[in-house]
Amino acid sequence: MLATFDGAEETTLPFIPVNDPVMGGQSKSTFQVDGTKGIFEGEVKIVTFLGSPGFCNLEAPVFGQSAVQFPDISGTDGITVNMDQTVEGGLTNWDVSIQTETSKKADTTRSAGWQADFEFKSGQNSYFVPYSAFSCSSRGRQLTNCGDLSEQLNELTQLGIGSAGIEGQFRAELTSIEATASPSLKDQAEIRLATFDDVEETSLSWRLLLDPVMGGASTGQFSPTDDNTAKFSGTCAVVKSLNAPGFAKIEGTGRTLVDVTGSDSLLLRLRSAIPQYQGFKLAFSAPGVPSPSIFQKSGAYKTEFFLSDTQDWQTVEVPLANFSRDTSDYTGRCDSQDPGGKQHYCCSESLLEPSAPEVCVEDKYLSQINNLAIWAEGVEGDFDLELEWVGAKPASFLV
Repeated sequence: MLATFDGAEETTLPFIPVNDPVMGGQSKSTFQVDGTKGIFEGEVKIVTFLGSPGFCNLEAPVFGQSAVQFPDISGTDGITVNMDQTVEGGLTNWDVSIQTETSKKADTTRSAGWQADFEFKSGQNSYFVPYSAFSCSSRGRQLTNCGDLSEQLNELTQLGIGSAGIEGQFRAELTSIEATASPSLKDQAEIRLATFDDVEETSLSWRLLLDPVMGGASTGQFSPTDDNTAKFSGTCAVVKSLNAPGFAKIEGTGRTLVDVTGSDSLLLRLRSAIPQYQGFKLAFSAPGVPSPSIFQKSGAYKTEFFLSDTQDWQTVEVPLANFSRDTSDYTGRCDSQDPGGKQHYCCSESLLEPSAPEVCVEDKYLSQINNLAIWAEGVEGDFDLELEWVGAKPASFLV
């Protein structure tokens, strides 16, 4: 626990409001403790000379106050803010900030720190912000020399919460601020990465891609339904120039998805009128995944998945150990040898051969997934899927 407002000596911090008047603005805020809650309220206003809204922050300790001895939070996954915003129509854009001894040294003003945004939602009182979402800055200027936050969790020097960039009133009733494990991995049966129900956090921009771009004859259709699902169907046909079946795929992009570090499988909730089709593949990508070719900007992890022989709804589990970033353009598989002789490799943590450890999924990419793709590839025939969601399975949960 980093901060509470119940009078406990070890978690009572000297919070002070810090507003934009320090830079010529007019925003105002106050802070007081009421029972076991910290009441942070005020109004973010336009900074006249900037022509844009300023900020209201609540920080501890501030310049001139005695240093605070924060606990070592190494081993946690992020910061959880337990709060409510009780002004009707009040601000929903919030951020949480931490400063470390290392970040302070990144700027001559010694004001650099780590910050991440979260959005208040009516009826929700707990907000988990993963460390992977934090970036380092000083007075609004992004910095790249702050090091690795995950290695600085034993050297916190300041904690804060605030709202900036949108004018309006607010009243934040704070219960506590703590460093915790990811609640998505701790509490949920599955973690939703992509859905088709217009929920903003899991909505992607989907597009259909077919092999005719490379001379093939595969066909496909993709469309949302009135039941908050999406239909993907068509025919995977032979590409004459390759003398091998081509592909049809749907690709979802547009946002960085929820952090699934610690998961051991991806999940698909779906049904199919043709569950016997054997050419389905699932792929995901993130910034920095090594590319297998100079002609591709970034790589992707990919593997096959198979359906139970039923037309009813089913949840398909796809182990992360089966994914490889070295798959064939001819088959989509990791155990194939291309006609030209190139051998591809599966992950050494799978039961598939041949294998190599360097093609396995690296944990650092599981917090940055920004691309999902579902393929019908390498197997000739008709295919059909109705998708409800794509998700991930925490290691402790058994389907």
